[in-house]
Amino acid sequence: MFNEGGIVETIQLFSWALAALLAIIMAVRHRARRNLAFACWLAFLAIACAFRELDTHIYLNPETLGNWGVRYRIDWWLSPQAPVMPRIVWGTIGIATLLAAILPLIIARPRFFVLLRARDHVMLCFAAGAALILFGYAADDLIGRGLIVSREISKPIEESAELFGVFAILPGFALLIKSPLLARQDAARLRLTKPAKTN
Repeated sequence: MFNEGGIVETIQLFSWALAALLAIIMAVRHRARRNLAFACWLAFLAIACAFRELDTHIYLNPETLGNWGVRYRIDWWLSPQAPVMPRIVWGTIGIATLLAAILPLIIARPRFFVLLRARDHVMLCFAAGAALILFGYAADDLIGRGLIVSREISKPIEESAELFGVFAILPGFALLIKSPLLARQDAARLRLTKPAKTN
């Protein structure tokens, strides 16, 4: 159930695919520049998380792709003996991925802290989901794998936390279809500036 490619990871994969679909719907419905950029950024994150669940990086290595496989060691990138074209291709893909992760966020300029202070439901979903996913990572990579607790204990904790994490995030994607980033930020500022009621 919790093994690589098991039912929990499969549900996570389909959940991230659903999140990407919701982000695409968001982009189609809300075409204002900053809303569109934010939707594209969320789609990128969802797709990246889906690729992570598929362990895509394993299939891109030299054992699978031969000389065209990417190496994750700095000495390969700097070695004059390493083939030039694979480094150019993977370097270009790496730069494009980095730009896809950063540029939409710069354009969207989301006010995360304003939204959190106003207890915006989308940001609360995202914060809860991120906390659960980070907890899952810590449970396996920092204290699991025999470092403090055994893999048999840490793996179910990791996968369960990541599953509940994506389940927490999905409602946030759905809410953004109805009310996009800019509208939510305006509502958040209004709530924060509204004078408190006095008895």
